Amino acid sequence: MLRTETTRVPNTVEFHSDARTARLFAEHRKLENLARNIANAHPKVFLMGTDPVVDQLAFSMGFPPTDLVVLRLSVAGRSVTAIAVHARVWLSADAKSRAIELKRESRRAGTTCILVPHKWLKAGVRSSVARTISRARNVRHSRAQMNKILEHLREARISTIAEAAGVLDDHEDPIAVVLALASQGFVDLDRRAPLSGSTWLSTRF
Repeated sequence: MLRTETTRVPNTVEFHSDARTARLFAEHRKLENLARNIANAHPKVFLMGTDPVVDQLAFSMGFPPTDLVVLRLSVAGRSVTAIAVHARVWLSADAKSRAIELKRESRRAGTTCILVPHKWLKAGVRSSVARTISRARNVRHSRAQMNKILEHLREARISTIAEAAGVLDDHEDPIAVVLALASQGFVDLDRRAPLSGSTWLSTRF
């Protein structure tokens, strides 16, 4: 008797669907990280988590969870919801129209929203600088170390990252301390170009 074996043929449609879903969620994670980094890099912006009301409105208007990143922010003491919008939304006239309508509906529900295009978040220099400053946000330093840097900046008026870091001889990563002070609003630095030791900085304190 001839024995035959059956081999299951992979479902190509299912495979491509899974691959596409994985890609969409990976892109969504990148978009969320970009949005969080930009927010964390600014001293007057504080992340307050997600906004369930706006999330629900987006879902009811047909947006899949991978199209938008909704973050509740406190900006200079004012509550605002930022909606980071994936580039593919702007490429579709219908989806773009719905995104604008989502902003209007959120406003009617009592929530101030801003739409933040993906391409703005991805801007090379801006994104790189924001990411670097964001990473230094939680660097530990003492008040005495902060005062050393601020005193140097008050005396010099305009200095550089390298010069400001040079006044600290009691910290393992003095440049990170300078960047941490920038993320906390104590130090202003030039964000128009990639950060380096020669990046100009000053203080208003």
